[in-house]
Amino acid sequence: MCNEAMCGARRQTGTNRGGGDGPPVLDDGLDDDGHHGNAHNTGGVVSHVTGTIGIVDDDGHSVVSMRQLIHDRLPHVEIMWTTIDPDKGVRLALDKIMQPDLVLVDMTMETFSGEEICRRIRHRNAVVQLLGMVASAKGLHGAELARSGAQGIISKNSTADFIDGIVEVLRGGVYGDYGFLDAHDSYEQLKGAKPVHSDEVSTRQAQVMNLMSTGMTDPHIADEIGIAEGTVRKHAQLAMAKLHAETRVQAVLAWTELQAGRTLQPRYITLDGNASERPRDRPSHECSDAPHEDDGDDGILHRREA
Repeated sequence: MCNEAMCGARRQTGTNRGGGDGPPVLDDGLDDDGHHGNAHNTGGVVSHVTGTIGIVDDDGHSVVSMRQLIHDRLPHVEIMWTTIDPDKGVRLALDKIMQPDLVLVDMTMETFSGEEICRRIRHRNAVVQLLGMVASAKGLHGAELARSGAQGIISKNSTADFIDGIVEVLRGGVYGDYGFLDAHDSYEQLKGAKPVHSDEVSTRQAQVMNLMSTGMTDPHIADEIGIAEGTVRKHAQLAMAKLHAETRVQAVLAWTELQAGRTLQPRYITLDGNASERPRDRPSHECSDAPHEDDGDDGILHRREA
């Protein structure tokens, strides 16, 4: 008896349970940075492109819109599966039977950053293509997404940009201006490299630190990610404790060092910004009042009948 991943596909019937970016809409074709990216789309049906797609996005309404748009504009492109669960998306992307040609990954899911999902896939696979999706400015994610092994970034708010990015990457190209490489070259770039994020820092905390590093305030981060402002503060506090920082400035400095690919040593960063070995007699319970992590989300796999 086959399991859900191996049996025939089923139509999506679930409701929206996530907090990711919204669905693509018809517009003037400009992306959220005010330009067309690598756009070549004329607005019609693209019948000469074939391939298979998987979608990782916790916004059910957005997935419904994407399904319809791809069906209408790319008639020979098949959506193999969609999932709201990032872990399941990684497993399916790496599965020999369920692996599609291209995986579309939402950048602002509630529990995982899209960059981390792409990195987890690319570290283990040099074939599947990866495209990040945003409803905000691409510049907030583009460079980090390129370092995470993706082949491009597309806007959910521009039909032309959305379709053009899929077409370009399915053809084996890259899409965007952030130093993207093809799947094989990005795999080689990541192969053997230590993951950018500390093993102790969760993907949501990493996303908050990435945005803090750009100078964004808590309200702006909350709006960008789609979580409460208090949750942003909680993730920032947890990250600060794991980075051995007493202030956000120190945490950003430590995080920037980590992002640059240097190993973060177990150092204690003092209030004056100087780094030294963490005192051995420092109480182990000093951060015991920090909030506990509550990451995790139940995932539902939605698939379409062949």
